[in-house]
Amino acid sequence: GLVQSDNLEYDVAIGSYLETVLLIDSLNLDAHFIKALALGNTAVSYQRKEEHLRAIDYFNYALEIADQHDEKIITSIYLDEMATSYLEIGEEEKALSIIEEVLEIQNELKDYQSKVETLLRFAHIELKREHFDVALDYALKAYDLSRNHNISLLHNETTVALAQCYLKLGNIVLAEDFANVAYENLKQETPYLERLNIFQILNDISLFKEDFAKAHYYLGKTKEIQELMYNEQAAIRSRQMNADYENNQTLIQIKELERERASQKKWINSLIIFLCSSAGLLVLIFFLYQKRNTLVKELNQKNRENIIQSEELQELSQLKDQLFSTISHDLKSPIANLEQGLKYLLSGELTQKEFLNYSYDLKEDATQL
Repeated sequence: GLVQSDNLEYDVAIGSYLETVLLIDSLNLDAHFIKALALGNTAVSYQRKEEHLRAIDYFNYALEIADQHDEKIITSIYLDEMATSYLEIGEEEKALSIIEEVLEIQNELKDYQSKVETLLRFAHIELKREHFDVALDYALKAYDLSRNHNISLLHNETTVALAQCYLKLGNIVLAEDFANVAYENLKQETPYLERLNIFQILNDISLFKEDFAKAHYYLGKTKEIQELMYNEQAAIRSRQMNADYENNQTLIQIKELERERASQKKWINSLIIFLCSSAGLLVLIFFLYQKRNTLVKELNQKNRENIIQSEELQELSQLKDQLFSTISHDLKSPIANLEQGLKYLLSGELTQKEFLNYSYDLKEDATQL
């Protein structure tokens, strides 16, 4: 979200911040500090879009969480920002009361540098709104505070602010005094914007005093600073473009890697499916092979049993034939004798004695049968 805000993509940044809040709530995380920051940054993004009413709503959400957990630094930062939104929508009284609250918190925290910065910021805001007396009041407080607490980093900036206020109020003498002090304190590391303000103030004062030589000199310095600022901004834009290009190339590479990984994943999934299918097929083949072997064993067993039964039947058949042959042989002679005896009896050719002897023989044959 912060990166997107830096790239002026405020709508996308807002989405990221609110997604952070939803994530914290859905996971029940004890992350009130991050949640307050996400809501506060959402408000700042709306403020940059000049949607100040929405910004105020989200500042209030952030401040409610910060107050609950006594996060005074967050409270100070977002009250300061919320005051700006109230000024933008014309509610000056509300903004002023919030500024007083911010200054009290900064006093409580003994954060005098932040207090000076707040006073300077609102001095510049009031200058733009052409409330020069109010701006002067803020600038004087910032000036005194920076000296009382030896905040040397902001000495020159407070001096420049006073010079601007006195110039707008028409007090050329004081404006020139403070502008000259600021000019004498210029250093190599002094920001371009601060230098630009000093040269513009001195240029305006020179024009007012009709000192055109000095005015020309300060105008040249102003243009020089503007050119440096332009070159620096151009360099920043160039670096940003290079960074954007590198980011785009990185994104392209990431997408290529993602496509390759997706392709590899698809290939791996296909291989897994193939291996699983092959394993399933092998299991099925093994099962069928085992089943076949079982059936072959059962068939072989039945074949052996059938062979044994066939051999037993063959033996029984031979025994039967042998039996019938024996029976036939054993019956044939007695029956033939009986048949012959009966034939002789019917013919009447036998004597009584012969018949009697023959009858004993027939009786033995009948006994034998």
